[in-house]
Amino acid sequence: MWVCPVCGKRNEKDLLCAGCGFDLSLHYRGYRTLAAVDAGRGPAASLYQAEREPDWGRLPWDPEKLEKLACYARKGFPAAQYELGRFYENGFGFSAQEMRKRGDFWLKKAAEQGYPGSAVGMRGSGPDVFGNGPESGLRCKMRVVAAGGIPESGCRGLDREDVTAVSAGWQYGIALKRDGTVITFGDNDWKLRTADLREIQAVSAGCEDGYTAALKRDGTVLLLYHSDKPRTFEWRGIRAIDCGEAYTVGLKADGTVVAAGDNSAGQCRVSGWRHIKAVSAGDCHAVGLREDGGVVATGDDLFGQCETSSWNDIVAVSAGSCHTVGLRKDGRVVAVGDNEDGQCDVAGWRGIKAVSAGGYHTVGLRKDGRVVAVGDNEDGQCDVAGWRGITAVSAGGTCTLGLQRVWDIAEE
Repeated sequence: MWVCPVCGKRNEKDLLCAGCGFDLSLHYRGYRTLAAVDAGRGPAASLYQAEREPDWGRLPWDPEKLEKLACYARKGFPAAQYELGRFYENGFGFSAQEMRKRGDFWLKKAAEQGYPGSAVGMRGSGPDVFGNGPESGLRCKMRVVAAGGIPESGCRGLDREDVTAVSAGWQYGIALKRDGTVITFGDNDWKLRTADLREIQAVSAGCEDGYTAALKRDGTVLLLYHSDKPRTFEWRGIRAIDCGEAYTVGLKADGTVVAAGDNSAGQCRVSGWRHIKAVSAGDCHAVGLREDGGVVATGDDLFGQCETSSWNDIVAVSAGSCHTVGLRKDGRVVAVGDNEDGQCDVAGWRGIKAVSAGGYHTVGLRKDGRVVAVGDNEDGQCDVAGWRGITAVSAGGTCTLGLQRVWDIAEE
């Protein structure tokens, strides 16, 4: 048993105070430490006088940062509590069970203060992540957030547990639910007829008004357009789809690619592609990511948006109206094509885990759940700096959508 020097609570064997979260292992000699921390040296006195939290994402992981995190977390700063919780959840140092207990403690503290995305990085999903099942009193929801052509009011009713994916069109969006049904939102003029849609595993909103495709769980593809009844493509064995302005590209399970629709610029000339693992469709050009990390492209190349042959170590691609973006294995981003609005100014991005190219803007999802964006911002589609806890992004014509994991108190 030991007495916490901060709050005076008596604790049993655990080195994390159950009252205030003081971590004995970081400050006393003779105990195991999480990193090469001088256990006899406490945090700098100036930290206790700080009025504003540091930007933790800009600080490298080192012993000094760990001490700062522990200090700010105990003082009640939710961002520090969240970052410290993520550090523990990553499993450094102690046994997995001990680390999860510490991570759960701080992530729950951050969640209690409403810190956005405070459950990101925790193991599992749903109400069981704190290890207490329904008794935990917390419930995970996937909130759809929007910037630009789709106002936040257009996402009303999309704060729910069963949304698994979103796709942005020009001024509308489509959300996929866990049960295989879909919801459309945004511009009412572009609402899609979705009542008959069932067993859907992926959706893609195109660049043209209301042109959208849905991939069914049996590998077939449906074309949706305004209020028309869904039309079935004569495709089989499809595992991924993407819509351009008026055409659709499908990736088959064997790594080959099919396309249908407008081919005025040669954007559907994909029959010769092989060993492809991802596809993306822009306005009038299509891009394919090869299994070896290279990229192929076809279609309109007026702005050089198809000049991707020199790319390597690419893990994700996205085609915009007239530009193409690639995510490298090391978290950096490359882009080619039209850059009139700065949509290709991504050379300085680091720590990115997903990218999406919109009409004339580009969005990147950082590994810490934050979002960056460059390019045309006439409609506010790049106003995403305040987003936190984002798990997926989709850039449309004049809008940006994000899927955000949030926690609230479960209803009785």
